Amino acid sequence: MIAAEINYALKVDGRARFDLVEKERTTVNIAPAPVTVRDARPRNAELDLDVNGFRLYEHDSAIAVTGTRQELETAYLDEMSAFIKELTGAREVRPQRSGMQIRRSRMNKGESESMNDHLLPAAFAHLDFTDRSMESFLELSATDDGPIAPYGRMALFQTWRVISPPPQDNLLAVADPTSVPEEDIFLMDTRLGPENFPSCFFESRLATANPQHSWNYFPDMRADEVLVFKGYDTDPSRVSGVMHTAFRIPDAPADALPRESIEARFMAFFD
Repeated sequence: MIAAEINYALKVDGRARFDLVEKERTTVNIAPAPVTVRDARPRNAELDLDVNGFRLYEHDSAIAVTGTRQELETAYLDEMSAFIKELTGAREVRPQRSGMQIRRSRMNKGESESMNDHLLPAAFAHLDFTDRSMESFLELSATDDGPIAPYGRMALFQTWRVISPPPQDNLLAVADPTSVPEEDIFLMDTRLGPENFPSCFFESRLATANPQHSWNYFPDMRADEVLVFKGYDTDPSRVSGVMHTAFRIPDAPADALPRESIEARFMAFFD
């Protein structure tokens, strides 16, 4: 276990909004809270995606470390779609194409996010999907990749892979869903671009601080490992949505390289 800080949102009057286009319309206020983050490696074999919502898997990608942005948006998504299909037994798996991102924990001196393909981490506790946003992303997938055949169940799996060597200065923390009361969660509108495009304007969820939250992480992640966690599930008997956030490793060596990671999301359809 390590003592760390997790950034949480403060509740606001009305509907929360994060707006990169008109920044003055942003109403989200973030405040750090001290937490204990548990090393999940010792119990990884006991974890179940449908019960705990997350688990670390060995997966040696042929392209994750060396691939160009274009290759990651094509070959890597194909590679990971096949992995998720085998892992879950789904009838069909297709990527949420707008969900593939490359992130770096900090930029080099003189760099900005607009100068390269990397984004800074999403360093606040959140859940990416709601019923409303999932419906929009399904419609977008049908436009991008063709009609979706009727299904009995649909689940969205989020994947997170570190491509920089350990030790890392920053990693991803995931919360045990059973430790997060519904009253701690509230809706947020996110605007990254035109409001008529689902990948640029969508509904997600934020969380307020609560010492009851049970946070977990996997230290010293390698490029041949991938963290899979649940983003959404139509089956109410299974976990649907895992709260997560990037967080700083407090005892990371001073000379640790910036953490670089690839995140991608996949819709799995079951009969």
